[in-house]
Amino acid sequence: MLDVNLIRKDPEAVKAGLAAKNVKAEVIDAFLDADKSWREQTEKMDELRAKLNVFSKERNIEEAKKVKEELKTVEVGIAELAAKRDELLNKMPNVPNVT
Repeated sequence: MLDVNLIRKDPEAVKAGLAAKNVKAEVIDAFLDADKSWREQTEKMDELRAKLNVFSKERNIEEAKKVKEELKTVEVGIAELAAKRDELLNKMPNVPNVT
């Protein structure tokens, strides 16, 4: 399995390596899009958890409930994005010496 950081850091080299194995480069672009969305949603989830902690400490139950509902929605979205991201990653074979 390819290293996610390698794909993020040097996608063109990975595309060249995949081309040597007759794999379309669009897989890399699709993976990078899914990965970007996953990272954005993960950041949003972290922000919501921080808000939830603040509201819980303040005993602001109404706001905490709203944030908790939004957090549930984001968590479901993250799970779907993670599955898509992993599926795309599994479609990619190891590439010959990319360094």
